[in-house]
Amino acid sequence: MDETHHPLTLGDRVAWLGLLVVAMLCIARAMIEHDPFPWWQSDPFVFSPPLIGLTPRWALLLHAGILLASIVFVIGQHLRGFAPSGLVSSLLLIGLMALGYHALIDVERVLPASSIAAVVCVLFVATQAHTLPGAQRVIGTVAIGFVMMLAAVGVFEVFISHPQTIEAFEQGRDAFYAARGWSEQSFEALAYERRLRNPEPIAWFGLTNVFASFAAASGAGLLAITLSAWRGHRRIAIMGGIAAVISLGALLMTGSKGGIGVFGIGIGLVAVSIVTRKNLLRGRTVIALCGLVLLGLVIRGLIGEGLGERSLLFRFQYLIGGLSIWIHDPLLGCGPGMFQDQYTLLKPELSPEDVASPHSVLISWIATLGLGGIAISGLLLRSLLGLTDQRDAQADEGGHGSQARDRNMKFALLLVALPTLMAMQMQTGVLTLQGMLALLGGAVLWGGLSITIIRSGIPDASIRRGLLVAAVVFTLHAMLEVTGTLIVSAPLWALSIGIACNLPGQSGRKPRAALPGFLGILAVAMVLLARWGPINAWERALHGAAAQATGIAQVRSAVDELEFSSAPQRELYTISSMLQDLVGRPVSASLDSIITTLNQAEVDARFTSIERLQMALDARPSHTPTRISLSQQLLWLASVAQSSGQNDRSVAFWDQAAGLFEGIDLDAQGHRWAGNIWSGRVSAFPESADRLQWLGHARDHWVAAARLSPHEPRIALKLMDVSLDLGDSAGAEHWARRAIALHEQTRLDPLRGLNAADLSRARQFAGE
Repeated sequence: MDETHHPLTLGDRVAWLGLLVVAMLCIARAMIEHDPFPWWQSDPFVFSPPLIGLTPRWALLLHAGILLASIVFVIGQHLRGFAPSGLVSSLLLIGLMALGYHALIDVERVLPASSIAAVVCVLFVATQAHTLPGAQRVIGTVAIGFVMMLAAVGVFEVFISHPQTIEAFEQGRDAFYAARGWSEQSFEALAYERRLRNPEPIAWFGLTNVFASFAAASGAGLLAITLSAWRGHRRIAIMGGIAAVISLGALLMTGSKGGIGVFGIGIGLVAVSIVTRKNLLRGRTVIALCGLVLLGLVIRGLIGEGLGERSLLFRFQYLIGGLSIWIHDPLLGCGPGMFQDQYTLLKPELSPEDVASPHSVLISWIATLGLGGIAISGLLLRSLLGLTDQRDAQADEGGHGSQARDRNMKFALLLVALPTLMAMQMQTGVLTLQGMLALLGGAVLWGGLSITIIRSGIPDASIRRGLLVAAVVFTLHAMLEVTGTLIVSAPLWALSIGIACNLPGQSGRKPRAALPGFLGILAVAMVLLARWGPINAWERALHGAAAQATGIAQVRSAVDELEFSSAPQRELYTISSMLQDLVGRPVSASLDSIITTLNQAEVDARFTSIERLQMALDARPSHTPTRISLSQQLLWLASVAQSSGQNDRSVAFWDQAAGLFEGIDLDAQGHRWAGNIWSGRVSAFPESADRLQWLGHARDHWVAAARLSPHEPRIALKLMDVSLDLGDSAGAEHWARRAIALHEQTRLDPLRGLNAADLSRARQFAGE
């Protein structure tokens, strides 16, 4: 029926506004990387890459925006006379209250809590979208068409960006490692290079398997639409088939066995349903398949090391570790963002990795939030029961009139254009012409596919079937992967599943049915906005700490390149101009003058960085990387002071650096770094009368690190060495044996064990 006979009511408009903002923010979140420690993931005085990710303060605002838009949608639904069931609303409230509690007690939990809250609210909103005429057609088609953008970006990454990245890395390898404090043969460096040299598509996710989730889900969904529309809409079906082939190509580029497997399951369900004419595409089937996937994971884990395959064995270890974390605190869980610390402590002995997620969305929520996670998991399972084959779905009226088509096309264009522009803006600092063309090309393919399907005569039932199949693939892969928990991908993952669900909602339902969910969303939104202050203050201080540092790094890089310049005098004038802008006074265009001024400018900038980093630490006192960065600046000044003969001043800087880690609760990373400080002080002042005392402090911190990270052989090796320095031969033998035992536990990933020289030393002192 034409839209002119059914104009949008006020409730329709409000609900559409909330839904569109939620969808736009989900898509934008999936198109912008996450930068958890802006400017300071490496030393900005040495290596200062441009800021291209969504930083914590902006990510927190984005998540809060999703919650506020969800409130707008709930209000619109109320005005329309629709409300969710009391069960759904209550489950939402329980989960959100757990998240709000964790966000209130610890600022370190705020951002991950906001991410989970956003995911839950997106799921809550999307499962009700079917009550809005045309909503599933618009939102679902744009979500499933997003794979066109990913395919374009993936091709660019594999065939253009990756070779360029490798070339740039090879040229600046030493500076890159120095900026991060890594030695070339360290575990961090070897692990980084192993990952770097694989030409895999990751888009903005940073993980190949997450990319594979989207490619597999959209590919299967598009193929289902093609098969469903083949008879009556051959031309559109062919186009959908081509898009499905592109999606499959993107999936094959990843080489993800799990992604290919769930793609096959999704297509298999479609094929069996068509052949047998039985309704297999329904929520109960999906939930049963999720159970079978987890059961298969358990069986794989029980088989052990006998099979050559390792990835599923690792995931079984994550599963066991996640359940151990939940058993450790079944009521409240470990808290958002705290999984990795607890997994490091409680993981199975043979697990070589210290992961931040159990690679299963249900286990992740339960381990993180306890009873709140169980409630959220119940909300997901209840939503999945709303998945139904399209022959059982109610017709979507009011979405095919001329005015409705025009409106829907505008909505789709908005959902494609705005996130694309946001992604381009965030990547301006590194976006080449080729990269820009890849983004624009992906946007054209994405928008073209979405609009063509929306304005076509393909029945809503055909589109819903595609969305259903995509939701099946997304859900199954989330039992084995981090797509549903990764801060970048999780909101769009929830939108893609929820938009396929038809949760029951009755017109004229009493307002109190929606009240618990509404109050929960509002309360958590207020908590997040209230906690934004410390995060914002921390990030602003980081920016102030890095502002001059980045200029120093640029000038020093230009000085280093002088020897390769064909016109060194001209370059000296350019460098002197850069330095003049930095220090605010004239600088002679001579190399001696430039170096003298640069060195003094760096000392001054280091003092400024110390002041600002202290402000950042005051705003976020439990953030270990900030504490470490502050100590690094103090240690740099200590080294400079000692080299110029100012030993008393150097000692003062050493005292300040070490004092940052005394008298407070530290995590394993903090204790390990504190041990390095005290050990480094011994190396800097080997003749000091306090040498044994410093070694004792180093040992105390490394013992604490070993207690919090009991499966790390390198810590045991450090304790062996410090015991030898202290003359404790029995202690050295104990820790040598411990290091060897822990090394043997890393056999599933030898790179995480000791190198040959360290292992030989350990065996020597263990008496083997």
